[in-house]
Amino acid sequence: MATLSRELIKQLFNRARTCANPKCPEPVVRKGDHLAVNVQMAHIRSGKKFGPRYDECYPVDWIDCEKNVFLLCVGCHREVDRNPDAYPTTELLSWKSAQVLEGAGDWLTARELAEIYTQMSVMIELEQTTVVRGSATYSPLDTASPPEFSEPVEARYLCVAVRNDGFASAGVDAVGVDMDMGGAVGAYLFPRDSEKKELQGCSSSKWIADPKTIIAGLGNAMHETGMLHPSRFPTRLRGYVLLGSGARIHGEWIDFARLTELVAPDGH
Repeated sequence: MATLSRELIKQLFNRARTCANPKCPEPVVRKGDHLAVNVQMAHIRSGKKFGPRYDECYPVDWIDCEKNVFLLCVGCHREVDRNPDAYPTTELLSWKSAQVLEGAGDWLTARELAEIYTQMSVMIELEQTTVVRGSATYSPLDTASPPEFSEPVEARYLCVAVRNDGFASAGVDAVGVDMDMGGAVGAYLFPRDSEKKELQGCSSSKWIADPKTIIAGLGNAMHETGMLHPSRFPTRLRGYVLLGSGARIHGEWIDFARLTELVAPDGH
């Protein structure tokens, strides 16, 4: 994601109404009871050598500038970056030009722009917490090579790691995980702290839950609602956070099997 600044947020969101993909009608924000950001900031040219549409001649200082960044919904962002040959720089520049023309100028209030900045600053990742000899180690849950330990593992937990990359604080009311169950989405809310947490700018925090409790609670809920069927068993999960503003922000979906692996007898 591009380096955040309030000015960049203002430039991008005040000039756009929908995802930059001309075939995608997804709005950049949804306005209801609470404003919700519906897009991601995407690079036209990657700043990484082997990244999508990397250009060694493009100045490094321009990578995160407004001219090289535009707004895409999650699906389109994933599509253009996974298939860079199908979406060359020239085409994405034309998308950006068209997106800029959508804006009527200052259609968002200062308060709404501040809320967008906060939401865009909050990053969520699922991690596994491994306890060995009383010491906890954290690693991404969605990894092809889970960490191995020479000593016995005492416990494994699911962790929702929340990072605030912005400079403004963000109130966190609740944290949990969503589970995709054959099209229906169920949610597990992590035990609430006695007090709501204020996540300061440029800081992070972690919320931990026992995966056995999550899976057991899921099974009971599916049984009680008559959803206990193979077609309804979860296939994916993602972390989410409920901000003090009422906005709900979620991370990327990952394979549900990663959660079940945490409760395997041998830990693998």
